[in-house]
Amino acid sequence: MTIAAGFLCRDSVIICADTEHTGEAKFHQTKVRHKNSEILGDYVIAGAGHTTYIGMACDMIEEGIYANRNQISECDQKEQVYLFKEIVRQKVKSIHEHIATYPYEGDRPTVELILGLHSKHNDLLLLHIGMDGGVTTVDSGGVFIGSGAQVALAFSRILWREEMSAELTKYLAFFLLYQAKESAPYCGGATRLAMLPPPKSWAAYDDKQMAEHVEYAMRLSLLYARDTEHTDERLFERHLQQITAQLRAIRADALQSSASGQFVLEELKKRASDKMIMKDKVETKLSPD
Repeated sequence: MTIAAGFLCRDSVIICADTEHTGEAKFHQTKVRHKNSEILGDYVIAGAGHTTYIGMACDMIEEGIYANRNQISECDQKEQVYLFKEIVRQKVKSIHEHIATYPYEGDRPTVELILGLHSKHNDLLLLHIGMDGGVTTVDSGGVFIGSGAQVALAFSRILWREEMSAELTKYLAFFLLYQAKESAPYCGGATRLAMLPPPKSWAAYDDKQMAEHVEYAMRLSLLYARDTEHTDERLFERHLQQITAQLRAIRADALQSSASGQFVLEELKKRASDKMIMKDKVETKLSPD
């Protein structure tokens, strides 16, 4: 089993999953597959269910894109997205037709997928492929699959807000999957997260520390603030000071990261501009009189 999630953000598609595989033996491996198509763009797939069928679905979708490459390249921007969805539907239908012939009805394989696309025209698409083979477009918010889906969904209803940026959504994603890994059976390991379009740099995140900060704030607002029997004023003020200090530290880190990212971006732009100037000078010197 697993916990996987997909989010349609204001400026990105995010797909993430845990790494624990459970069967005859338990092992850890990424469940988030990133593919690139020169004619279509980047897409990411995460799945829950039988590992071999999830892998087969990924391969079949990739083969379908390649088989229709000429038609895709001739389509306009809108038609390319429609054709991509049709390829996915056809391949999923083939898989479920195969599953229907499985001789042991009570032990039939299951496949559920989340698929995100960032097209070469900057279109963003998030699809949910259900265990019944239905393919639906997720227009906003998130979608969750696997044994930890209900846990993640419950916390998402509290924390999600409309039109969130990718930067904010990735923190929410880490928190939701951490809660699912702590509470749901057969979920565990690390959290692997993919963003579309792919970021220029990556960073490591401590999802346990993120969760502890949020859980402490929830206890403070829900319990400590109302507990007049066991929590005296001095103890409550100490709790309040601790959570305030944590929030200020998180805010300072976010501001520093933002400033650092902006500096790196400006530096890259400056270097690219300097290279173009040098190239123009060299070409001018080499050109005949």
